[in-house]
Amino acid sequence: MAFIFSNTEFGRDPIEHGRKTAEELGLEVVLEESTKAEGADIPTHVTKLAQSGADHCILQGYVTGVWPQLIGGARQFGLPVKFKGTFWGMEKLIADRITAEAGPFLAGYEGVMPYRYFYDREEAPRYQQYAELSKQMFAGTPLENYMSTWAIQTMCGLEIAMKAFRDTAEAGLELTPDNIAEKLAGITDWESGGFFGGPVSMENNAIGTGRVYGYNPEDGLFTPKSDWFTV
Repeated sequence: MAFIFSNTEFGRDPIEHGRKTAEELGLEVVLEESTKAEGADIPTHVTKLAQSGADHCILQGYVTGVWPQLIGGARQFGLPVKFKGTFWGMEKLIADRITAEAGPFLAGYEGVMPYRYFYDREEAPRYQQYAELSKQMFAGTPLENYMSTWAIQTMCGLEIAMKAFRDTAEAGLELTPDNIAEKLAGITDWESGGFFGGPVSMENNAIGTGRVYGYNPEDGLFTPKSDWFTV
């Protein structure tokens, strides 16, 4: 297992947990490589990855640019490493653009997403409502029929905030920061309207659910590679 991450808090924060989890699973971490968040020295990092002999590589802490460059460099090098991403590296718009510009080298790329993708709306009534709003707000633009993962995250955050406010008011409590925070921390078995694969609960100020998706350059879709799971 290799971890390649940006030299930012965003990149570094999960590495200790990843290291401990790998040990628990009996996986050997053979490389921990920090890169610039932008303008990274791709050949040097790919060479280190090749020397490590890693079978799998998790990329963390990148939004654009570096993560597909690392995968592309590894493929040019002939490395059979299987690459995994996290939320910020799972944007369809970026994957589609990279595929159009450089070919289908992202085939086989997988990652974890806590939310459904925007096109998975059949069992997601709130997505259907947001999709209609997008058509109205962005008519005539590429976003008319598209919702980015970052937009979905924002919309989900808004839904969670509204639920906390609503639960506080319905309990007859004053809308103070402490009361709202208590209701937020106590969200249990919440049906979000489709953001997640089922009812979710707040644990330690986090909703620990997700699903593994894989990118298919042929149809430009991230498709499920696992069931929904909760940690």
